[in-house]
Amino acid sequence: MPFPGVKELLALAGFLLFASALASEGAQEGGGGEDALARIGRADPVLAAMLELIAVPSPSGHEGKIGELILAGLRALGLDAKKDAAGNVTARIPASPGYEGAPALLLTAHMDMVPGDKSEPLRPVRPRVVAIEGKEWIATDGATTLGADDKAGVAVILDAAARLLGKHPGAAPLPHGPIEIAITVEEETSMRGALSLRTEAFQARYALVIDGENLYEVVWELAGGAEVVIRPHGARGGHSGLDIHRPDNVNAIKVLSEIDQQVPQGVVVKNERGVVLSINAGLIEGGTARNAIAPEARITYLLRSTDPGEEKKLIGRIRAIAAEVEKKHQALQPDFRVEVKATSFLPPWKAATDSPLIRWVRKASEKMGAKDVRPISMHAGAESNVFASKKNARGETLLPLLIGAANLHGIHTTAERLDWRSLIQGRDWVLEIIRTVAEEGR
Repeated sequence: MPFPGVKELLALAGFLLFASALASEGAQEGGGGEDALARIGRADPVLAAMLELIAVPSPSGHEGKIGELILAGLRALGLDAKKDAAGNVTARIPASPGYEGAPALLLTAHMDMVPGDKSEPLRPVRPRVVAIEGKEWIATDGATTLGADDKAGVAVILDAAARLLGKHPGAAPLPHGPIEIAITVEEETSMRGALSLRTEAFQARYALVIDGENLYEVVWELAGGAEVVIRPHGARGGHSGLDIHRPDNVNAIKVLSEIDQQVPQGVVVKNERGVVLSINAGLIEGGTARNAIAPEARITYLLRSTDPGEEKKLIGRIRAIAAEVEKKHQALQPDFRVEVKATSFLPPWKAATDSPLIRWVRKASEKMGAKDVRPISMHAGAESNVFASKKNARGETLLPLLIGAANLHGIHTTAERLDWRSLIQGRDWVLEIIRTVAEEGR
């Protein structure tokens, strides 16, 4: 890691206070290695926090270490932070005096990351500074992802909490309404953290999911997800030499290819807002050996859709294709079957365009001098999909928005990089949103 003595500093005061100390020392020029990273870390506490976070590999299912780091940072601020059974970290910040009546706001991001190397998911992340077209980015050595998705969001939340509480040296507390924090696990794989989060213990109805790819990005519509698995099985199999002459052979891999040729790939339906329905063949497997006639095979498709009706129609079409192919090959082998299993695992989500939170976010953006912020539709899923079906302590359905607090490039790949200057702006934007919600809503 670029900053020595981290463990000792954590034990004394938490990494956010360490970040404040770095920021107060002033900047120095450096190259693309540790000197440049140290310079960037001193530029603003949110950047020091970010560098601390990305130094800890945290692929989905392995978030224990970073969860403890986040927990320690929040507790160092004097907050009663907790970790639940799933590994999510939660905390509450009471409202400033006079702002108790303002709407409570949930700030959330996820702590897990997509690993760059599945064979070595805990491989250390080695950040470096790269210059592209005159702009400095934080990237890696190309062997891992950076994890800025979504440690940028986590860093923003942690540093915003410190500023609201006046914990940075020489900084006064900032006025705010009730703030609740949830840093979740396993967003990149199963959404287990968000799904298991007990939002009925929260007061907030409005939620900012800080997980976008671009600064000032506001997403109000996300696609749901469904998995379709097609499995031809029950074929006789046999030796690819001794049995190859039999006219009644059925090879499950060839059958699967026949089905896949008829199933569409890519965009299936789109409208003026963008892609409505898409399908991707993501996984395929089959056979037992290269010298055996394959008795079974399997292909897994991922469907993304903002229209459940269109999704249902496509699944029906796939079932019809599989049934027709099954009937054809059962004439050769009566026990042969083509099984189709469809599972919707994430509902689509769309926020109301007249949501007060959208209005407050736009007003905060105007104060920041940002261009007119218009909610966009994105053909992907996120924790907003999950939170939109959850309820708070008063039984109200949560109203989330997904926002971007930094400019990221190449997420989920070893080419991932972060525009570090945009992260400072993103943190300030989130603080302005909090201030606007407090002032407009009380």
